Amino acid sequence: MGYTKNYTNVFMYRNVHLIFALITIYYICCYFPGVVQAQSVTFDGRFGAGSGFTTGKTDTSHTKRSPAFVSADIRARFDDEDFPVYALEINVELESRTTLGLVPKIEYTAKMGDYMGFTIYGGAHVKISEYNLFGPEVGVLFHTDLGKIVVHLKLSLGIFLWGSDLPENTTISKIDLSIGFSFPITRYGQ
Repeated sequence: MGYTKNYTNVFMYRNVHLIFALITIYYICCYFPGVVQAQSVTFDGRFGAGSGFTTGKTDTSHTKRSPAFVSADIRARFDDEDFPVYALEINVELESRTTLGLVPKIEYTAKMGDYMGFTIYGGAHVKISEYNLFGPEVGVLFHTDLGKIVVHLKLSLGIFLWGSDLPENTTISKIDLSIGFSFPITRYGQ
């Protein structure tokens, strides 16, 4: 039995690249002009820590606890709008192989009463040190306002489709749960 390449998977990955490129072009064309004309920008920070579960899709699938991590976000909101809010998360895994990850994302926040709310986001998770992995990530944060500090619980789902740490025809899925807090940093403009 010889080795044969599965061209269906290669075609699927090319389609995924095309979809990501089209979404990026659409987003830049529709939303970037509004950001350039913004009158004010508000920055805030968010810190968290957590862990979760990871599963790999191979001939012998397995599930294990994903490494514990800490994360720090910086968020930018233009003209006090709830959407879009741009954020960049720096994520550091603390166990076995220490790994640095970046998650650029777009968030939408909705309030549920005076003190509670939730945020949904989508972005791309990129692991860039020790090894590299890349894939989409979505998540939801539930938060409650305690004055100047906001406490949150975050649930995220990520799928790593490409990278040096993936054997051929393999994907890694992860579900992470973290707890943390956020706080205002500064505001520029009117």
